[in-house]
Amino acid sequence: MPPKAKYTKNEIVRNALELVREQGIERLTARDLGEYLNCSSRPIFTAFANMDELKSEVKKAAEECYQNYIEAALNKKEVVFKDIGKVYIRFACDEKNLFKLLFMTEAVENISVNNVLPDLEGKYQMILEGIAKQFEISKEQAAKMYRHLWIYTHGIAVLMVTNVCTFSDEEIDNCLYEVGKSIITIIRMGEI
Repeated sequence: MPPKAKYTKNEIVRNALELVREQGIERLTARDLGEYLNCSSRPIFTAFANMDELKSEVKKAAEECYQNYIEAALNKKEVVFKDIGKVYIRFACDEKNLFKLLFMTEAVENISVNNVLPDLEGKYQMILEGIAKQFEISKEQAAKMYRHLWIYTHGIAVLMVTNVCTFSDEEIDNCLYEVGKSIITIIRMGEI
């Protein structure tokens, strides 16, 4: 009978996620994770075929963390686009290294801006439905509005994560409100 594994696959993923959370994805190597677990790299390669497989699982775990933030915003049911934007920025500030992993790591393939949000947002359809209902616009118009707001919000988040500048909660609230109001006005004028 083979010896019992020192760490389960889930335990390795959980610890790898914590390592990335604390030190960044570039530190997710077999050696660094082994040190973090206080063992050799053998348990890692017993549970995973290679580091790419582990990194893929860590990315999924980071996506789950992000989706928890999005669900909290959707449950508020206030101003959907603003709440989503604020939690996107909050996630970036609270979880800098997970944000960098999910939203600032070079993509394998170049994706059109029109297709990137459905891939990034697990709750994309719910977000669009909330915006469409709240502002009495079509789902297509809601998608255009959300795309513009996401690009703007991503810019704020990146500025904060990279310490280029900071924004207070009030400034973020005002920025998102002003841009959102401008976009909805243009949509209602039929210019988008």
